[in-house]
Amino acid sequence: MKVLHYVNENSLSWGRSWVSLLERLEKIGVENVVVCKSGKTLSGILQQSNIRCIKADVLFADLPATAYKFAQALRSAAPHLIHTRLSSGARIGGWWGRKLGIPVLSTLDKFAKIKYYRDCTLLAACSEAVRRDAIDKGFPRGRTTVIYNSLDCPRYRPNEAAGQETRKKLKIPSDWLLLTAAGRFDEGKGFELLLRSYKNFSLTEAGRRTKLLLLGDGPYRDRLEKLVLELDMAEKVIMPGFVEDVRPWLWGSDIFVFPSDRPDAFGLSLLEAMAAGLPVVASDCGGPGELVKDGNSGLLVPPGNESAICTALLKLASNPALRTSLAEKAALRAGDFSVDSVAAATADCYRKILSDGNVRYE
Repeated sequence: MKVLHYVNENSLSWGRSWVSLLERLEKIGVENVVVCKSGKTLSGILQQSNIRCIKADVLFADLPATAYKFAQALRSAAPHLIHTRLSSGARIGGWWGRKLGIPVLSTLDKFAKIKYYRDCTLLAACSEAVRRDAIDKGFPRGRTTVIYNSLDCPRYRPNEAAGQETRKKLKIPSDWLLLTAAGRFDEGKGFELLLRSYKNFSLTEAGRRTKLLLLGDGPYRDRLEKLVLELDMAEKVIMPGFVEDVRPWLWGSDIFVFPSDRPDAFGLSLLEAMAAGLPVVASDCGGPGELVKDGNSGLLVPPGNESAICTALLKLASNPALRTSLAEKAALRAGDFSVDSVAAATADCYRKILSDGNVRYE
């Protein structure tokens, strides 16, 4: 079968893992063609693979009928099915799929406005939390499924030498613990909450010989830097900014924290940390609560609960055996979201849509 993938974006944090997924789909009999914007991240990654890429910049995503370049690419590729990501892709791909009689699978990877997905044949949410949200907003339950995001897990297997190099660069003593969090510094991501929790934790006996590493950037960076100074933690908190490859930083860490204080669709940075073999403390805020099995592959805490994060950090910092056990099980759990398993689920979904023979499920 031939599938045309449409993403009306280009700088994507999940771009590399997604291309790995397409490469795996190719190996199990799915021919892929990608239509995306020219330049930047995604098209560059695709150029390094064997996936056919058609560049088509769309100026008016809210007017699908004007997306002539996409329509031309669609007719040229002649796919059996269209697979879209993001709301603008669903809007354009869904409109043209309906017009040309081609079934459309739309991946929903955030809590979005459902109106953009009304023309898709089937809605594939990236977590049960996102699926429930779509149904609550009025999307027909019978036209929904869940296909989790994937991760190229072997790329994250611990590399002790690279981890030691990171710790050396950060000047972290070998007997100190490095706590790490990563993501976009923005509203609802919980980094302010984490800083306040870490302040209380750092005053305990278990927390004195630790440092906190915050990886990322975003509109809240200035606020976070000011808060670090207000809490008198300039010597305890490291903020190197955005990093292209998070793996060496994870390999040099001892504990990972995912502190989001609002619903999160999935939690890619959390999954990366689990695949890297780190014990994790995560907010039970939707998707992350599906990735982590509390007490088995990590510790879950209520969203927005400062004391709960501090308590979880104390529990891990004071118990090396627990850290080791959770880290091992976290890595095993991450394997459930491997490229191979998600590719198989995706291909099964393609076959189901095509075998049903209906362009839309009413």
